[in-house]
Amino acid sequence: MAYLQWTLVAVALVFWLLDRYSLRQLTVIWSTIFASGIIAAIPVGDIQLFGFPWGILGQLSITSTILVMLYVYHHASGGKGSTSAGELGYLLVVVSIWAIVFYPLALGVSMIDPYQWGYDAAELTGGLVLVSIYLWVRGLRTTAWIVVAGLVAHEIRLLESDNLWDYLFDPLLVIYAWSLGIRAGYRRLRTRTGKTGETIHHT
Repeated sequence: MAYLQWTLVAVALVFWLLDRYSLRQLTVIWSTIFASGIIAAIPVGDIQLFGFPWGILGQLSITSTILVMLYVYHHASGGKGSTSAGELGYLLVVVSIWAIVFYPLALGVSMIDPYQWGYDAAELTGGLVLVSIYLWVRGLRTTAWIVVAGLVAHEIRLLESDNLWDYLFDPLLVIYAWSLGIRAGYRRLRTRTGKTGETIHHT
């Protein structure tokens, strides 16, 4: 599973670079997928290349895996199957805010340790089922399916971890969400600064 996850990340990264330099030919796309799978399996010493990011960041959550799969499918299919920017933004904002609260508590800044809730997860699972129903009713269908997929994957122990939280988010997803948030904030600041400068100039 880890090999598949990090191969998808490699493919997504290359697609991002291809987008940046406007190289979108179908031959390039499928060559990228094939080459990424081979490169990720190349042994370096006693481990394969995909083992390096895996060793640093751990196994990806189901949420990250689905988002990367959607991104790769969107590019490989010529623009089909993309998640709306609004829904993706909503999901990443929730992840960003929850991570700011979750990680300090999990690292022991208080007596409350939310990470432990993920082991005996019956109540947490019930709560997340209600959350997924709420998301579905609100029209956030992809996010609802991601939550349900995480719950199902945890039940069958698809990943190495026994903790439900590890199926819902991971450090790479949090870093991605925070980086997008910082970039969006910077762009807004530049826009406001530019408008203020133009106002002063005209005055």
